[in-house]
This record gives sequence, structure tokens and C-alpha cells, in this order.
Amino acid sequence: MLTRNSTHTTGAGRWKRGFATLAILTGCGVLAHGQEPPRLGTLPAAAVASTKRVYNLDEAVALALAQQPAVAAARASLASVQTARDAAYTPLAGILGGGQICIRRQQADLGVAIAMASIEQAELETFAAVSRSYLSVVYARAQLEVAEEAVSTLRRTADIARDLVDRGSKEVTKSDLDRLETYRLIAESKAGEARLGMTRAKAALAEAIGLDHCNDFDIGDESLAQFHDAFLEFGAQRGRKLSTRVAVETALNQRPELRQSSMFAQVTGLEIQAQGRTIQPYARTFAATGDIHSKILPATVMNGEYRPGPVGPEMPSFLAGTPGDRQQRASHLYQRSLAVDDKAQGLVKLEVEEACARLDEQLRQIALLRQAIQQTKKQKDDAERYYRNDQLKTEQLLTIQLLDSQTRAQLNEAYFKFGQSLGVIQRATGGNLWNCFVEQDK
Repeated sequence: MLTRNSTHTTGAGRWKRGFATLAILTGCGVLAHGQEPPRLGTLPAAAVASTKRVYNLDEAVALALAQQPAVAAARASLASVQTARDAAYTPLAGILGGGQICIRRQQADLGVAIAMASIEQAELETFAAVSRSYLSVVYARAQLEVAEEAVSTLRRTADIARDLVDRGSKEVTKSDLDRLETYRLIAESKAGEARLGMTRAKAALAEAIGLDHCNDFDIGDESLAQFHDAFLEFGAQRGRKLSTRVAVETALNQRPELRQSSMFAQVTGLEIQAQGRTIQPYARTFAATGDIHSKILPATVMNGEYRPGPVGPEMPSFLAGTPGDRQQRASHLYQRSLAVDDKAQGLVKLEVEEACARLDEQLRQIALLRQAIQQTKKQKDDAERYYRNDQLKTEQLLTIQLLDSQTRAQLNEAYFKFGQSLGVIQRATGGNLWNCFVEQDK
């Protein structure tokens, strides 16, 4: 059998082992060396007594893997392929298949392995969709808290301003009261946007999990900072850091799409032999009884930025000509399938390297914004104290309060983007992010 990069494991067993290290964002399973990842998303005490179901991220992922239609569809496809493979091993198939039957059976076995990899792909995509949607809900909730805090602050400031005006303040005027009311209305509108964001994110999460429209639920009390802090703590406790090189190597070895493209190349290579074992001038190929046009990787995107897509698999259902002609054409298609595999590997490498670079930059941004918040909080506290003592103009106070709110919102966004990048690396490495940490001096 023609093989290329065929040293990989397929099937449910590998997925279960992979799922044990699936998510830096979840915390399900046991890590290498018996280490458990940081568990995030403990149910709040108030939620236990509520009739509304509350899911933390671990529970949301587990539920999605059990009932997401995309995963169920992949499993049904596997059952169909297994049935076809079993049919290829029947005595009748041995009689009707002639000299090609041994080759067709090898192709059918590879078809089952490809379908098993498709299940793993569907499960990884489900995990990615759930984690991304869950983080979106947490992000919208955090932004809502910033907006509501701004509304509350402006109300308190307005109360102070009215009192100062009544006492004949030199710094605060009646026009400042109108200005404060305008700012409060703007903050209220921002809070409304955040509430809408939560509604939309929860709807996306429900779809990713596979919940019906009647299922009312809420999420756990995780904060965006918890995911960031858990990631840093995991590396710090072990004296390790995430390695882009190891992440790329892991992705190339473990990504289910790459196993699919590699095995498809093997199936196509076997077609060369199959076409040499029949004298029919118009002979069927493996594609006559199987769908080869499965989506392996996202298509090329060029909407402001260039994201290259894969080269699609190709194999006609029939080949015409003499055995030699058909074998030559099958050989060309085999070379094409190798190019498909090479292209897929290049895309995965690009995806991982880009995600790791974004992750590093977001870590730096978070560190800077955390320092900035310490400064804006002190400035805000000092300004509000001066304002109460009639030592600061309203416009100056509003500028400082706005800067504090904006900085908090920017930090939430940085946390959110960090979580997104982390999820991309998890998905890209086939759920093996925890294995991509190396010692600090390497």
C-alpha cells in the first residue's frame, strides 16, 4: 500500500485521549503526568437553587458533544461507511469485484479511518464553537458590568453636582447637570448594546450546544480574567511556556483534517493499482461509491485580508481508456492528492503560527492594560474626591471617568481576544495544547 505520513492513530480511542487535554478553557480530563488543568466555571451557589439550568464551560462542551447535530451527522456517516466496508468483505463482493477486490477493501478500510477522523473533526469544531460562544457571553456580561458601573457612577456624580449647585459651587454649574444627564443616557445605551450582545451570544451558544429554542439556561460565573490567569499559572507552576514550534509539530501530527488528506492520498494511490486489474475500457473508481468532496479546511478568504484556502480533492467516478491510460491518469490524480496534502499542511502551519503570535501580543496588551487600570482607578478616585470638595470642574471629572471606563472595556476586549486565540490553538493542535509547553530556557 502506498503510504505517506501514515504514523497516526485514528478512532474513538484517540479522541478520548485527546479530549483529556482538550481545553485550556475548560478543565475537563487529566493532563500528562497526572496533572489536572485548572478547573474554571464552578456553579454559583445562587444558581443551584434556581430552576433555570446553569452550565459552566465544562458542562456546555460535554453536552454539545452528546447532542450537537453536526457530531451526530458525522457519526451517522461513519456508520454508513462501515456498512459499505462490511459489504466489500462479503463473499459476493469477492466474486463480483474480480481482481480489484483486494484494493477496494483496502480503500474501504481507509474510508472508515477517514470517517473516524471526520468525527474527531466535528467534535473539535463543536468544542471550538461552544468555547467561542461561551466566551462571547462572558465578554458581553463583562462589558455590561462596565456600562452599568458607568451609569451608577454618573448618577452619583449628578447627585453630588446638584448638591454643589444648591450650595453655590464655584466649579459646578446648572449646565453641568444637563451634561451629566447626557453622559448617563449614552452610558445607558451602551448597557443596552451589551444586553443585546449577551442575548445574541447566548443564542449562538445554544445552537453550538444543540439546545432547542425552548431551553432557557444561563452560564456560570467565570470571569474573562480567570482564563488568562489559569493559562499563566499552568506555565508558571511547571516552569514552562507555550512553544510555537511544538504547537506546529503537534498540529501537523494530530490535526484530523491532515490525517484525512493523508489517507485520501493513500486511497488515490491505490487507485493506480486498481485500474491495472481490469481490462474494461470504462472502469469505475472508488469515487463511484463514495463522496470525496468533504470539507477539509475553510475556503480562501479575501475580504480585506488574504487567508489562503485548501486545494480540493479530486477523483472522477469513472476512468476511460486502456489499463495503461487509466493508470497514468490515476497516477496524475495521486500526485494531485499529494499536493492537496502539502497545501493542507501549509495552511495548518500558518494557522498555528499566526494564532501563537496573536496570543503573545495579547498577553503583552493585557499586562499593559492591567497597569493602566491601576493608574486610571487612582486618578478616578482622586478626581471624585476633589469634585466632592468643589475643587474640580465637571468636564475634567467626566474625562477621567470616561478614560477609566474605556480602559476597563479595552481590557475586557483584550481578555476576550486572548481566549479566542487560545481556542484557535486548541482547535488547530487537535486538542493537544497542554502538550505544547516546553521548559522556559528552550
